[in-house]
Amino acid sequence: MGIDDKAGSIEVGKSADLIVLDRNLFDLEPQGNMHNTQVDVTLIEGQLVWDRLEQFKACGLTAVWHKDEVPEFYDKM
Repeated sequence: MGIDDKAGSIEVGKSADLIVLDRNLFDLEPQGNMHNTQVDVTLIEGQLVWDRLEQFKACGLTAVWHKDEVPEFYDKM
């Protein structure tokens, strides 16, 4: 895509979109186990947007979304 200077690796000055899971997916048997995995932290463009366990609260970082205010990305049926 020609944006190696802006993305593609975790480095200072690059855009960071990443998640931290509560378990290592590579250590699980896929069938019947992966659905229990939870996202602990989400960073979008390097900004903390989700901190399920409030792990960064002591650092003064506040997530955009909080566990009581999860946005709805789908239509409920």
